[in-house]
Amino acid sequence: RELFAVNQLREALELFRQINSIQNNYQDTPALIEKIRNTIAEQEVEALYANSLEELSNEQWAVAIKKLQNVLNLNPFHASAKLKLDYARQQQDLTNLYHAALRHYEDARWREALDDLGRIRQIDENYRDIAERIKDCQSKIEEQRLAALSSKIKATTPDIDLPAANVKPQANNIT
Repeated sequence: RELFAVNQLREALELFRQINSIQNNYQDTPALIEKIRNTIAEQEVEALYANSLEELSNEQWAVAIKKLQNVLNLNPFHASAKLKLDYARQQQDLTNLYHAALRHYEDARWREALDDLGRIRQIDENYRDIAERIKDCQSKIEEQRLAALSSKIKATTPDIDLPAANVKPQANNIT
């Protein structure tokens, strides 16, 4: 019982098991064994939960998700773990969408980038730098549209010397 009091639960559990194996049901050993097992399980769940919170704070979404799923496997009623798991999944989805938008942007696929950024904005309008990136994509799309129109005009009227379009495109909310 002293070991139990100082929170050396595993050692106490082993001693109670030894006592119980020598004399089955000695005093309250089966009840104490069960109590110690439950306490150990609760401590393990809370340690795993605390570790998952650290992964969340480091934005290690996939690792946090696995750890939170493990918490819920051990304790399906852990309400905080359920909420944090939903949050981590959403953040992982947002991160994946954001990286897809960046790849589209780097490939000059402005429409696809804008579509991904728009999906992000629907979930979290303050996510990273999406407001600036949306404006930039809208400008790039408008520049492409103006260049295409200019090329079309030049193709249909080759004798006319048009000045270079020096029009600053206006961003309109395209999403």
